[in-house]
Amino acid sequence: MSKLFKKGPAVSATSRKGLFVSINDDESVALASLVEIGEMLSADVHEFWEINPFVTFPCLGTDCPGCRIDNPTRFKAYLPVVNREGETKIFSFGIRVANQLTDIESAIGNIKGKILRIKRTGKGLKTQYSVVPTGGNIDVGDYEIPDIEGSFGDISLEGVTKLMIDRGLLPDPEDEVVKILPAKADPATKAEEEEVTVAKPRRSKKADGWEGI
Repeated sequence: MSKLFKKGPAVSATSRKGLFVSINDDESVALASLVEIGEMLSADVHEFWEINPFVTFPCLGTDCPGCRIDNPTRFKAYLPVVNREGETKIFSFGIRVANQLTDIESAIGNIKGKILRIKRTGKGLKTQYSVVPTGGNIDVGDYEIPDIEGSFGDISLEGVTKLMIDRGLLPDPEDEVVKILPAKADPATKAEEEEVTVAKPRRSKKADGWEGI
């Protein structure tokens, strides 16, 4: 597992379409967790929602391109789940839902296989999720867990930098104007120039100051 991701309960601190759970405003879905809280992945991520499709990647730490342009990081957790149709997906959420899941597991035990009802309230980016156990339980042993890290594509420094350049979030070095410094004078020419005597202009006796300037 990449060092950019953390495994376990939340602590404050390529095409993805169809892979992630999508819930419409003021609607709810029933999902069963494929793992327990201790197997849940989380990371501090950069998000650019103004780009369509939006861009997101885990913070790379030192020399991170997202930090370089002062994009703040946000905590995100990723829970592999299965829906009623038997499709495995990834449910992504913030610290509030992560804490709810931790509380649920403390109350009812391991959430693996437990059917949870997740409701979304609000509109647009100003939304909240609430999670409630339904009391249902299924066997999830035969389901393949989605590749959460792989869903981000190439998250190396080179890969993320290229992504940001391609999406217009960073300038392309090849498009930048190269400033050409003036050539250094030839030492011999410089010596000749220093030997030239320049006549000093005559000063009028009346021009003791900067009058008229």
